Amino acid sequence: MVVAWAGMIVWTKSWQEVQVQDFVVAEALGLAVAGVLWCLLVPGHSLRIPPKSLPGLAAVALTTSFAALYLWFEGLRRTSTVSASFLGHTQLVFIATLGAIRLGERMTRREIMGAGLMILSALLVSARHLEALMALRLGNEGDLMVLGATVLWAYGAVVSKQLL
Repeated sequence: MVVAWAGMIVWTKSWQEVQVQDFVVAEALGLAVAGVLWCLLVPGHSLRIPPKSLPGLAAVALTTSFAALYLWFEGLRRTSTVSASFLGHTQLVFIATLGAIRLGERMTRREIMGAGLMILSALLVSARHLEALMALRLGNEGDLMVLGATVLWAYGAVVSKQLL
């Protein structure tokens, strides 16, 4: 998974004229295919969505499909692949934190320590030098955009779980 993630970042960064709407269409088609395959291959499961959850899920889908992808692609254009990869992996920390806040899920001490190490690693990579980190000069606007996309995707995952 990590190799696939890294390859995707390098591959995406190499695109010069990618349009966010093209990627949104590709993502929607991919999700539709995944949903159909899930229904066909997993016995006893379906993708039934409670009608009362539809407006919330639509809002999450629009936010994560348009806003997050825009921030992601613009951020990739303005930062390094290494920085984007580290910041993207902080999504796990945001999901765990938001899951604890919104869903009441608990994190173990090891998970909290792991999250702390991930945050420290992301700060070190974003600052690029220990002196910059000590002076709290962290990253650039591309880093901030990638981080914004990461937070939006994490929020979308937690809210989707809550609505379903």
